[in-house]
Amino acid sequence: MIDPARKIFAALAAVFILIGCQNEISEIKAITDPKLVPVQSTFNSVFSYSIDGVVRTKIYALQMDQYVSDSSYLIAPKTFHIEFFDSLGQYTATMKGNEAIFSQKSNTLWTKGDLVLENWKKEKLETNSLTFYLDSDLVYTPDFVKISSENSMLEGKGLRSNGNFSNYEINQTSGNFNATNNE
Repeated sequence: MIDPARKIFAALAAVFILIGCQNEISEIKAITDPKLVPVQSTFNSVFSYSIDGVVRTKIYALQMDQYVSDSSYLIAPKTFHIEFFDSLGQYTATMKGNEAIFSQKSNTLWTKGDLVLENWKKEKLETNSLTFYLDSDLVYTPDFVKISSENSMLEGKGLRSNGNFSNYEINQTSGNFNATNNE
């Protein structure tokens, strides 16, 4: 005959096990919702973006995750390297950073984390985040920026630029300039 105390203990143990096995709906959604789980992951990948048959951007990433939702997007959750090209396919700039998100619907690239953008003139931009509006060739950040070249160094908060970083505006500027007087 089974001791009644053992029956009670066994019943309580079963209840605790069943309670412990319950999953929250949010936890189940997090691993099954296609908006939250990549449909494809690639490693050591290259993603090329073209306009009118000319490669304009190449993204090299340690990992690239593709998500499908209302607007499909790609995420490079680890370090990345991007090369930019003009409408003739000529190199214009390179950028390195920690994370990038590319929305295929809006044609927008968001980047963050120790970003360094260097253009063909060897001007170097350092900041924490940038947004590229690829259709309008606009680069924007509200964050602190530092731009250095052979003869000058500018700092500021906020930047608007074209995609190849050859024409830019900095807000709240400060810096050091080497100017020559050719009079």
